[in-house]
Amino acid sequence: MTNRDMIANYNGLDYIQSLENAHYKRTGEKLFKGRVKITYAIKKNMRGFLEKLKPYNDARDEVFTEYRDQDAEEKAAENLKKKMVTSPEGTAEYEQEMKDYNKKAGNLSIIMKPGKKQAEYEAKIQELLDIDVADVNIHTIALEQLDGIELDSNQLGLLLFMIEE
Repeated sequence: MTNRDMIANYNGLDYIQSLENAHYKRTGEKLFKGRVKITYAIKKNMRGFLEKLKPYNDARDEVFTEYRDQDAEEKAAENLKKKMVTSPEGTAEYEQEMKDYNKKAGNLSIIMKPGKKQAEYEAKIQELLDIDVADVNIHTIALEQLDGIELDSNQLGLLLFMIEE
């Protein structure tokens, strides 16, 4: 499994957990009610991915440090926040402004250090993402364990890597 696959699977499981939390807030019931094996497998796989992604994260941080002007990026994010978030903290307006800010901040341009090329930076990141990691242990669940759980095809797709048939 590549670093890219592990990141995608981790993010998928994180999304499933957010669905579970939203379901609980909405209904007062757990999405995987009585299905401790599913919850266990999700947690176990997430922990395993984080552990296996440590070398990737360390190497990615080194590439960031080498190529990106992180001080300039932080300054750009701070300037954007000053422009977008003006309401007092704790208000509904503040919460909406922060939501809007977080969306825009995630799309800010990468600022390269002088003399560094973005194409080289992107190539190094892609190379790291494509590294095949050995011994990734996936805790699986039986397809039948998902019977009766309301998941659409996209949500089920996020769990496919851990379903044994």
